[in-house]
Amino acid sequence: MQSGCGQFHTREAVHSAGWWGRGLGAPLKELRFLQSDSIVTYLLYSFGWFAGIVIAVATIMLIHRMLAAYKRVDDQYGKSLVLIIMIMLGARLLYGLVMATGYVPILGVSFPFVGYGGSHLLIEFAAIGLLLSVYRRKDLIRAASTRVS
Repeated sequence: MQSGCGQFHTREAVHSAGWWGRGLGAPLKELRFLQSDSIVTYLLYSFGWFAGIVIAVATIMLIHRMLAAYKRVDDQYGKSLVLIIMIMLGARLLYGLVMATGYVPILGVSFPFVGYGGSHLLIEFAAIGLLLSVYRRKDLIRAASTRVS
């Protein structure tokens, strides 16, 4: 199966979904790897464009919150960690959304936090935990430097 053919089936499935979708458990046999690579396409097909808008808004909100965390962290090492996590997750989230519509090639990239698998989910949750830990301690460097002076 060529990737162009998969892109055609992806576009066809998304365009035929409508606003409210085909319903949970709707058969979609044309796409392979529904549980990993095409999970967002299947969610759009099952729950419609309304669910797609909700997923897109949640993705943009997560990227926006990571950017706000990056701006608030003062420590250079913490800023680097937040930037790396933001780029890693943000790129995968945005590519997953665009891949779900069928306008870019379908790669073996699972959608973060939703796709089936163990190792990538573990790494994504660990990255978010690291980001939250850095953000939680964003004021410790500033508070320690003012106490010493």
